[in-house]
Amino acid sequence: MIPNILHGIQSEKAKSLELLIQLYSNPVLNQAIKEIFSEDRETQISSLSKPIESYLDSWLTQVICASFTNKAGISMDKMQKVFVLRQVELFKQLPAEILLIIAEEIEAIGMIAEQTIFLENDVSNGLYIVASGKVQLFRKNKLLSEIKENGFFGEISLIDHEPRAATAIAKTEGTLLFINQATFNRLIHDLPQVLLAITQVILRYLRISLAKEKLE
Repeated sequence: MIPNILHGIQSEKAKSLELLIQLYSNPVLNQAIKEIFSEDRETQISSLSKPIESYLDSWLTQVICASFTNKAGISMDKMQKVFVLRQVELFKQLPAEILLIIAEEIEAIGMIAEQTIFLENDVSNGLYIVASGKVQLFRKNKLLSEIKENGFFGEISLIDHEPRAATAIAKTEGTLLFINQATFNRLIHDLPQVLLAITQVILRYLRISLAKEKLE
């Protein structure tokens, strides 16, 4: 897993990170793996009373069995989307079963370099997540920020429904995940913890921004 995290393509990194998260958070499986790789060979043989497969829960089994056929990431199945969501600040604290529900509702969109995603003052229609590539945000032709893999933009409009505050332009080719406003409204109605998670992150970012302004 470590070579994948350090040197693999984005989908391999995401899957390996999810495996590490699940292995770390599962104490029974964690202990079983330690015993398997113990230097004490007798411990390896005798300590496990059942096959290693029996320690796996349904979610970890799905993660292990997930496959990736498109290295560019433009065609993404729900598990690939889950792996991206897990690394996005807005969603990383949500449990796997909720991430899976969100993944089933979001759309993967390919982008090309210099493509305009939306313009300042456009009507807001949803949230974008950068699965791969880079996106730049401009206000009055001035560069505000550059959004990289696992970053997001358009999140405030999900809450206040105001027009876009900036123009978003793709710096490179890549893939975006898009959650439209209607889907988001349905998700937070059925899963209020999603709204809570997003609101907490937005408020934290606003506090950081206000603190920087005071220092300046």
